[in-house]
Amino acid sequence: MRLNRRDWLRSAGCLSAAAGPALGLAADSMARLPAKADFAVAEGLAELNNARWHPLSIPSMRAVQRYLDFKMQSPRESGDSIGVMQRDVKTLFAQLIGAKPSEISYVASTTVGENLVASALGVPVNTGNVVTDALHFEGSIYLYQALQKQGLDLRIVLPRDWRIELADLDKVIDQKTKLVALSLVSASTGFQHDLKAVCDLAHSRGAYVYADIVQAAGAIPIDVHASGVDFCACASYKWLMGDMGLGFLYVREDLLDRVVRRVQYGYRQLRGWQDHIFPYNPPADTPLTWQQTTGAGAHFEVGTISNTTVACLSHSLKYIQQIGVGNIQAHAQSMTQRLQKELSRLGFQSLTPPETRSPIVTFVVKDPAGTAARLQKANVSVRLGAVHALKGVTLQIQRGERVALVGANGCGKSTLLRLLNGLVQPAAGRIVRDASARQALLFQRPHMLRTTAWNNVALGLWLGGRRWADARARAAQALERVGMSDIAGRNAKTLSGGQQQRLALARAWATQPAVLLLDEPTASLDPRAKHEVETLVAEFTAGLADQREGDDPVTLIFASHNLGQVKRLASRVIYLEHGRVLADLPVDQFFNGPLLQTQYPAAHLFVKGELP
Repeated sequence: MRLNRRDWLRSAGCLSAAAGPALGLAADSMARLPAKADFAVAEGLAELNNARWHPLSIPSMRAVQRYLDFKMQSPRESGDSIGVMQRDVKTLFAQLIGAKPSEISYVASTTVGENLVASALGVPVNTGNVVTDALHFEGSIYLYQALQKQGLDLRIVLPRDWRIELADLDKVIDQKTKLVALSLVSASTGFQHDLKAVCDLAHSRGAYVYADIVQAAGAIPIDVHASGVDFCACASYKWLMGDMGLGFLYVREDLLDRVVRRVQYGYRQLRGWQDHIFPYNPPADTPLTWQQTTGAGAHFEVGTISNTTVACLSHSLKYIQQIGVGNIQAHAQSMTQRLQKELSRLGFQSLTPPETRSPIVTFVVKDPAGTAARLQKANVSVRLGAVHALKGVTLQIQRGERVALVGANGCGKSTLLRLLNGLVQPAAGRIVRDASARQALLFQRPHMLRTTAWNNVALGLWLGGRRWADARARAAQALERVGMSDIAGRNAKTLSGGQQQRLALARAWATQPAVLLLDEPTASLDPRAKHEVETLVAEFTAGLADQREGDDPVTLIFASHNLGQVKRLASRVIYLEHGRVLADLPVDQFFNGPLLQTQYPAAHLFVKGELP
């Protein structure tokens, strides 16, 4: 059996310990960590997946709200307040990693930063090789393997005892090595490189070093000047407690223009410009003259950035500095060391070297199926902001079932569908899905692309990996299946509500799903359109299996306020109220049996239309 990284991680446990910093703590106030009062994490819950993303603090949320309040006002008196905030945040991050503000550029993500570094160094056009290791981020390995197909000499060092040994790097770094690229802290295992030792080795051979610090910045002390690293990048939504869409790229100042070339251009690189085409403009032989600014931002920033994330970071970076990253690391270590000790005692194999000082611990689960079975018995809780949308929901849905979710507005039906689809992650508990079962989720108001109905179906198939000709042919079949061949060339935005819902069903049918999730599929439709959509759903769930590989029946899970529709389409009904499952019965017993009235009185009142 062949596993990719994500499959492998499903067979392993990967825990990260929350540092939990808080504004107002003195640098030596370790005993007061974690600072739970500054986070909206529910009492009794432990946030163990901060390596994926870290919860925002309440003060950071308020900083974002102040910015949004500002955005609601007229900008005429704002002056340069946004620019000042952007410069302050860049300075705070520079201080955090021991850099100069002029060495920092905003980027959209860690991966964007690494791509810019490779491009700025001329990889793979210039001669030379690139060295990386197998514990580097999978998106980065993909980057260099893709460049390898363009002629890059790529060398990947494999781990020994889940460490990347300096001696193994020494064997492959030579005088022709252009770049050594690594993750300072591995997201897979928590392994931490000795960055200075790697830089000393690489520099002795004339190579440059890039470090992905997304699992390190804010969690372990970093001094880029002391280490000698040439480039590093990180997003802000992990240990920096920012959000997605904004991160940082560090470039050693003496490399700008001398080694690093500009590979993209935009207005953020300018400190001034002058038009020469409008009345009263000074004359010139070109329509625009300009002056470039200096620093890393002048090389890599192009256009607008996420000011909401800047506002968030304006608090969280001060927040981290006030505690001290050393204290954050020590607090996390007090938990990771206990994990290492107890998990080993319980028979789990740790993949994280015991000397590692990162906040990540990874261990192997010997019995994934048995562990998954035990997790199925655990309650699942989904929290949206301060509101629990679902509480204590424990369900098992078998292949081929037709399950209706019913209940009043706000009871949790839509959230449960999104949870089952993976769009929402549980705050506690676990969802166990058949990874091989393709899903399709249809929303109450399907999103239509501003193109033809035909392209609305074909583009999704093409993005999924089909050749364009095959995607177009399959789209034609799907449109014929829902009776829309005659309007395939019409703009999908101009279709009626019923036609758009049928088009959404065509998109779903074309992907051959094993699980069909519908969120009030006929809400706001006229009776004829409702009948057409219901008929298609019934036919799809009965006949989709004939269109897919294998004979497994299609599983239908849908939310509906239409009890007649529930009777026609469902074999099982789940009634929710205030985020809890209060009834779960076969459809006949739900509507006709005495069990509903005697054991599920709230659901009985709902069916009778008598809920208060």
